[in-house]
Amino acid sequence: MTWTELSPIVFAIGGGLGLFALSFAIATVLVRLVRARAISWGLVDRPGDRKIHEAPMPKGGGIAVYLAAALPIALGLGAGWIFYHHTPDWVPQELAVHLPGLVGAAPTVLAILAGGAAILVLGLVDDLRGLGPWPKLAVETLVALMIVLVGIRASLFVRAHWFGGAATVIWIVLITNSFNLLDNMDGLSTGVAFVAGVLFFWATVQTGQWFVSSYLLVFLGSLAGFLRHNFPPATIFLGDAGSLYIGYQLAVLTVASSFYEPAYEFYPVALPVLVLVVPLFDTGRVVWIRWREKRPIFQGDTRHLSHRLVDLGMSRKEAVLVIYLLTLATGLGSLVLYHVKSDRGAGFLLAQLAAILALVVLLVRPGGRRSS
Repeated sequence: MTWTELSPIVFAIGGGLGLFALSFAIATVLVRLVRARAISWGLVDRPGDRKIHEAPMPKGGGIAVYLAAALPIALGLGAGWIFYHHTPDWVPQELAVHLPGLVGAAPTVLAILAGGAAILVLGLVDDLRGLGPWPKLAVETLVALMIVLVGIRASLFVRAHWFGGAATVIWIVLITNSFNLLDNMDGLSTGVAFVAGVLFFWATVQTGQWFVSSYLLVFLGSLAGFLRHNFPPATIFLGDAGSLYIGYQLAVLTVASSFYEPAYEFYPVALPVLVLVVPLFDTGRVVWIRWREKRPIFQGDTRHLSHRLVDLGMSRKEAVLVIYLLTLATGLGSLVLYHVKSDRGAGFLLAQLAAILALVVLLVRPGGRRSS
């Protein structure tokens, strides 16, 4: 291949690595700053009946994760606007051809960032003062409605815009809270979000969605920078601000992406659900248990999938790694589904994914607890 043919590939890889490295570096610096000041700000998670940590822990890591993603994106939008109106000679042609699209997408991207800021502030208020579930759901719904109003919505085989809009609001609120509930063990919510983000990144690359894939790289860098300090044993927690934000961000990016495959109309729905099936399963399971036992649905406990794996004899770190692998296993299957061109092949693959979930159900069923 000639340099003319290789240069777009080299530029794309270099640019992608640069985006990831920048957000990673910002997150690394900000995590240390937040950790040093969190307790003086009142952002501290104290041990309690439903907590598994034994000493007060600083929280507020979500501040670092959000800013590490938002700052490079805002910087990129600003640079794109300047270069679009005054393009220097040194700007590569491979970049210049995308400037009109970048400028056109700026209002939507800014709306996503504004929604993320609103979710972050909501979580910080909850971390500092405590909020009931209904005020949180109300704010999350309003933010999701804003996302729909700027044009991000699911199609779901139905031409009616109201249906796609309603489904989008439900999806964003559901995934936002699923990652909040999943944040019950060191590194769990952040790591699952990272694995899911990598899978979504690959899906956007194979479908040619370069803007969304670039956004995902920045988001992944911010998660990786924080995960270094949050993986067991953690030195800082996400807090509700962080877990709500990363759930919101993943939910919005999955809707903003168009995982279209002509052979399978259900693929745009199947891929996000299969990649995020672990947090969805965990949420559904704990809600069912609380409802069955007539306990408040929004009251925390130690009945999550991660706790169940620890009950079976795993260490907390092992339980977290197993859930990472479960997310990877179901997500990889959804990516392979894109390349399967027959209904029979798709059926076998979906059956395999169903078997994985059935195995998880058997592992965590009541009555399988080891005696101590």
